[in-house]
Amino acid sequence: MPAGEYTVSCTSSSSDIKVLRLRSIDGHESTLIRTSNVRGKISDDAKLVFSVYGNQYFLAQVWLPADSNGMQAPKSRTESQLARELATTKSAKEMVGVVAKL
Repeated sequence: MPAGEYTVSCTSSSSDIKVLRLRSIDGHESTLIRTSNVRGKISDDAKLVFSVYGNQYFLAQVWLPADSNGMQAPKSRTESQLARELATTKSAKEMVGVVAKL
C-alpha cells in the first residue's frame, strides 16, 4: 500500500488470531491482515513497527498502549524475497517504530 495516513482497527479482538483492517483516510486503499500474538514491553503509546529493506517498508507489528501483547503481521512474498536478497549482500534489515494516534 502506498505511504499515507491510515486508520488501523482490530476486527476480531476476542480471538488469539486477530485480524487488522488498514484503510487509507481517503478510503481508496484497504486491506485485512491476519496477525499472531507477540510479547514485548509495555509502552504508554500505540505503535506501528515496520521492517525496512532499502526504501520499502513492511508492517511488522502493532502495539496498543499499556499492553505487553502485540500483533505480529506475517511476511509477504515480496518481503521474504527482499530479506533473502539482503542476506546474500550481507546487509542488515532495519526496524522503524512509529507512534500512532488513538
